[in-house]
Amino acid sequence: MKHKTLNFELVSLLVLVMVLAFLLLQWVTVNGIGVSPDSITYIETANSLITGNGFYANGKPLTHYPPVYPLILAAVGFINQDVTTAARWLHAFLYGINAFLFGLCVYKATRRNIAVLIISILLFFSSSAILSVHARAWSESPFLFFILITFLLLNLFHARGRWSHLVLAAIAAGLAIATRYAGIAILPPVILCLWLCSSHPAKKKVLETLVFLALASLPVLAWFIHNLAITSALTDRGLAFHPFGAGSVVKLVDTLHNFILPHFAEGWLNALELAIIIVFLLVMLLGISKDPARSCRAATNCSFHVLFGYAAAFSYLLVLMLTIAFIDAGTPLDDRLLFPVFIMLTISVFATVDQYTEIKNKRATWWIFLACVVFSIRVNLNPLIETVTKLHTSGKGFNSVAWNESPTLAALRTYPADTLVFSNGDDVIRYKTGYSATALPAKYSAMTTEPNENYPEEMNKMCADLENGKTLFVFLNEIDRDYYASQDEVLAACNVPLIYKLRDGMIYGYINP
Repeated sequence: MKHKTLNFELVSLLVLVMVLAFLLLQWVTVNGIGVSPDSITYIETANSLITGNGFYANGKPLTHYPPVYPLILAAVGFINQDVTTAARWLHAFLYGINAFLFGLCVYKATRRNIAVLIISILLFFSSSAILSVHARAWSESPFLFFILITFLLLNLFHARGRWSHLVLAAIAAGLAIATRYAGIAILPPVILCLWLCSSHPAKKKVLETLVFLALASLPVLAWFIHNLAITSALTDRGLAFHPFGAGSVVKLVDTLHNFILPHFAEGWLNALELAIIIVFLLVMLLGISKDPARSCRAATNCSFHVLFGYAAAFSYLLVLMLTIAFIDAGTPLDDRLLFPVFIMLTISVFATVDQYTEIKNKRATWWIFLACVVFSIRVNLNPLIETVTKLHTSGKGFNSVAWNESPTLAALRTYPADTLVFSNGDDVIRYKTGYSATALPAKYSAMTTEPNENYPEEMNKMCADLENGKTLFVFLNEIDRDYYASQDEVLAACNVPLIYKLRDGMIYGYINP
């Protein structure tokens, strides 16, 4: 009877969370789902899939990103025939389900009551950073979904030992990797937990590890084979060394701090507060390690909850640092990229405090911890209200009110639909107007920072097209991409006349509107 009551409570809470989250995200995205350059690539790919043209964006094969998110967008967009609207509905759904799954992970990790689940869901909802990520057409939202599903299925596997749970966890992990390449970070913590949190014989652990790795690798391996067939390369990402510097470390600390206590402190105080939290956690972990099974009803399962989140967060951070150092120097350690770290760390922190209080029989520690969580929720409320209000009134990204009312884009629409455009904001022009737009010649690679050897030839080709009256040069003031040729450099090289000078941009060329 108690089990039935609990199931009813969980289902009721799920429905309530889903409805409230859906309504909130629909309200904050009234101007449209937030759209960035990455979003445009996803949307263009989804539209290409719907029309039967495969994984292409702006006429180029999609290799920079993995395929799952565009596939999901295409599937939802196929129903209502509008990918941008589909993204808005999809992310409203994911915001609710991810909040509930996060709460369920904490609930499973602590073996506590439904009140803990509710507090953890409130912690999720109180984060303006998490809301902002879900309010944009980015792959992070489905990525988090697959990661949380992986965690819950592995939890079931460690608790019950059924192969079906391990297989399903591997599939979820594979979809996470095929959503974001950084998802490869999920593999080391899974392997670690399979070996350290299980009493199975070594031969069985080897088999479990091989099965998981094989299944989890299949989606991205299939994608790489597809890329090789289309472009003769796994991805368009090159290798070049650009060290992980002190600036990145400062940004990392500030971002992680602001998940917990946004705008509560600045500078070195952020690092100090994080250091204090880390010290307390280390004390608790040392206390747990002395007697890990004393009061834990399922010692193996408890150790899994503590270990997995910490290992996943560390592995993910390591992947990000290696990415910055060797692949993409421009990778920002911001809310978007680090919120999975916050999610996984939070689950393990809850598990750590819970296990410590049980082992040491210090119930007061648990209540003090919950009071700190409630305090964090309270501190997050003001930034959350500010973010909700700003998103609702102004929108975000290329679906903001400013972009929707852009006089430069309005002027551009007075030209024939087949007009070709060179611009520092070629992606936003394609997205907002439907016109064919090409990026300005790049002086260097935004990912590797290596100089573009073809820059002079590309400039000459663009100038010839402009002087022949084939294209326009559109400069958008709000686009800051210093790796492109600047406005002054284009004008010095091409000498094209000004047609429109507007509040947010300028249009140059020999074509009359």
